[in-house]
Amino acid sequence: MTSTGRYWGALLLLVVVLTAAVVPAVLRKESGRATVEPAIAAPARGQCLTAPLPLTSAGTFGPAVYGPCTDVRFGEIAGVLDELPSLYLGDAIGGDACPPTAARRHLGIPEGASLREPPWLTDLTRPWQPALGIRLIAVGPSQRQQIDGQRWIACVLAPDTPLTPASSVDRPYTGSFAGLYANGVPPAAAGTCYRNFDEPFPNPMDCDRPHLYESFATLDTHDLVVTQEQADADCLVIAAHDMGTEDPTRGGVLQVAAHGFAPVEAGGWRPGLSTERGSYAQCLIRGTQARMLSSSLIGLGEAPIPWTS
Repeated sequence: MTSTGRYWGALLLLVVVLTAAVVPAVLRKESGRATVEPAIAAPARGQCLTAPLPLTSAGTFGPAVYGPCTDVRFGEIAGVLDELPSLYLGDAIGGDACPPTAARRHLGIPEGASLREPPWLTDLTRPWQPALGIRLIAVGPSQRQQIDGQRWIACVLAPDTPLTPASSVDRPYTGSFAGLYANGVPPAAAGTCYRNFDEPFPNPMDCDRPHLYESFATLDTHDLVVTQEQADADCLVIAAHDMGTEDPTRGGVLQVAAHGFAPVEAGGWRPGLSTERGSYAQCLIRGTQARMLSSSLIGLGEAPIPWTS
C-alpha cells in the first residue's frame, strides 16, 4: 500500500470544509424600503457542488453553491444531516460530522460488503484494490443561512488530488461517484498518476499534468504467492475495465504491467514481486518510449491517447 493512502476502498479522507465565511446579507429594494433576500434553501442528497469552495486570502471560505448536477461538478452531496448544534460562524464542525454510511450509500456499497472488494474486481486471480483518490468532506451553511435557522451538514464526495489543499474543493470534474461500487467507472479526476516510478513510493501528482505512469490498482503481496505472469494478466483486465476498451495497450503503444517492490533489511526497497512482509505491487500503465501523458486514461474508450505532444 502506498504512503499516500489514496485507495477509496481503504481510506476515505474526512476533511472539514466550512462555508461560514463572512457572507453579507443581500439587500433589495421593495416598495421604497430595503429588505433582506431569503436565504438559499438547504441542499439535498443527490445534488452537486456547482462552483468551487476555494480558500480565500483571509483564510475563510466562500459560500457553498449547490444545485442539480450538471456535466461538470465540484463535488456530490451524498447526504444531508440536520445536526448542526448552534451558530458556528467559522468554527470547526468536527471531524466526525459525516458518517462513513453517507459515502457507502452514495458509492452503492451493500450492507456487509467490503470497500476493498468491488464486484468488478472479484474475477481476478488476486485481491487487487482500486487506486482512486476520493475524499468525504463536511460542508455547513453560510452565515446568512444560519441566521435563517438552517442547521444542516452536507456530506460531499469529491476527488482527492495531490495538488488540492486539504481545506479547499476547487477542481471541476465530469462523471460521478454514484454507484461506483457496482459499475466501477470513476471520474477521471480521481486517477492516481506519477511523473516517474523508479522508486516504491514516488509522489503522486494530478493526472492533468505531464506524467509517465498512471496506477489503476494496488496489491498487498505479503504472504501471497503470485507470479509476474498472473499479476500482469490481472493488470490487463483492470486496465481494460478502467479505460473502457478491449485492448488497453492500443496495439502496443501503451505498456500495462504489475510493478512489485519488497523491503530489504538494510533499508530501502528492491524491485520485483515478493511475499515478504510489507511487499506490494501496483498495476501501472505507461507510454512506450517514455512518451508523456497529459491526462488520465480512465474512461478513455477508443478516443485518441492524450499524449503531451
